[in-house]
Amino acid sequence: MAFPARTEEAAKRELGVFDATCPLVTKVHMEVVRHRNNGTECILIGHAGHPKVEGTMGQADTDMHLSVGRRRRRVEG
Repeated sequence: MAFPARTEEAAKRELGVFDATCPLVTKVHMEVVRHRNNGTECILIGHAGHPKVEGTMGQADTDMHLSVGRRRRRVEG
């Protein structure tokens, strides 16, 4: 599941698209799309600028939030 904007740009230029995204990454992308289509806001925990984070963020047009922390914290519960 390639970047939607890049896929559209390639189509405008009449270029072929070969999606070499890792199947595990594609699975995450599909989950983001599914949740967004159901109206759920999504929070992604990761590092800003990381290619996989950027790719996942690119799958949602709105209501996708990136949580970036400097320290790992254990969640009790």
